[in-house]
Amino acid sequence: MSLADEFETAIAGIQGLNPCFNAPLDEGVLHEIETKTGFQLPEEFKNLYRLHNGQEDCCDSLFDFFNLNPARDILRTWDALKTVEPQCEEDGIKADPDEGIKDKWCSSKWLPFANTADGHSICIDYDPDEGGKVGQIVVFWYNDEERPLIADSFDDFLKSYLEKLKEGEYIFDSEISAIVRKDGEPMFGS
Repeated sequence: MSLADEFETAIAGIQGLNPCFNAPLDEGVLHEIETKTGFQLPEEFKNLYRLHNGQEDCCDSLFDFFNLNPARDILRTWDALKTVEPQCEEDGIKADPDEGIKDKWCSSKWLPFANTADGHSICIDYDPDEGGKVGQIVVFWYNDEERPLIADSFDDFLKSYLEKLKEGEYIFDSEISAIVRKDGEPMFGS
């Protein structure tokens, strides 16, 4: 069983959760994402999107207030990062990244696969700093300089998430329609 299959099974087993998954993503669209961005997508990422093309709007959030992006939003948000990056660099806007993440406000080398309604993104980092790993998972807060590293890879992101669900550290909070940390702290900083 792939990690994507384990993720789907775990999510399906959460009573009251309505993830509103979209239909599976066509293989051609996965290829289009790779072609447009120039990034090789992780195999488990592709497996997940072969099951579901992200989530519909206005559904229960899977990662605090972050929802899994459909392909159109992955490309739209990536385009936005690519458009804003040169101006941020010209203006000298810096971030406060964890070790292994480049000191950039935003990067066209980040592929956003989950977003909040107000524009924060969880991204795959294809251009890490020294000490980082290609494919590591970072959070882009559009209004905060913090850039936390949350996993060394997409596989590690899913494994950690599944483990925390299993151990009860992550729970579904029906009052806010989101999977959150049981202790009330944010999953990813800020």
